Amino acid sequence: MNEKKSPDAINPLLETPDLETRDNAAGLKGKSLKDLDSWEKMVQKRDIRDVFKGSALNLECDKTTGFDTIRFQLEWERPKPQGFFNTLKDKLGKGQDIDLDLGCIYEMKDGTAGVIQPLGDLYGAFNKPPFIELSGDDRTGADEAGENLKVNGTMWPNIKRIVVYAYIYDGSTTWSQTKAKLHIWMKGQDPVNVNLEQYEDGLPVCVIAKLENVDNNIQIKNVNEYYPGHAEMDRAFGFGINWEEGRK
Repeated sequence: MNEKKSPDAINPLLETPDLETRDNAAGLKGKSLKDLDSWEKMVQKRDIRDVFKGSALNLECDKTTGFDTIRFQLEWERPKPQGFFNTLKDKLGKGQDIDLDLGCIYEMKDGTAGVIQPLGDLYGAFNKPPFIELSGDDRTGADEAGENLKVNGTMWPNIKRIVVYAYIYDGSTTWSQTKAKLHIWMKGQDPVNVNLEQYEDGLPVCVIAKLENVDNNIQIKNVNEYYPGHAEMDRAFGFGINWEEGRK
């Protein structure tokens, strides 16, 4: 297997996304990111498929057009304060919110591996490798749009696998209070809901889902596993990323 590259080594491929109107390879020419958010709300009217822990769901690729933009949205609830003093702090605006971030580790078919996450400003790129882009950094869970990853679906044949995770960057590591969930959307497919069914409070990193390229189709698995850090998560899945501490 090719040598894995560290986040520093792949930084040229991980530029901050241009928030101007852009074309995408799925034919949504002239649509802005805001338009795409509206499109996402539209597909919520379709039947939602749930993927439970340990189970997998297969999405078949259209042999002619391929996949449209694959979108991941992280949503969570702001934990309610417990006790008189914490409730008072919350009312005064001094309570501590949980900053829950969305990220992923990817591996391309050529063996290149890398990270997409707010920490380190690794926002990715949509129209060039790694064809994965992060938008938004919802630090309280109050943003209706949440945090979103987008994958250029027409370039899915170049991607081997993606491990999607959430990590508590700041605040109490109390997953059971966040009720975090991951939504996966794309045009022409029913939306997929990946819920956290089990919680391990005290561990800041949670792998929610894994996507694998199986004959250019997408296999989605609900992983729901927790780790004390990014490096431990990486070792569990064998990406071989070199991790360094950082702040955003």
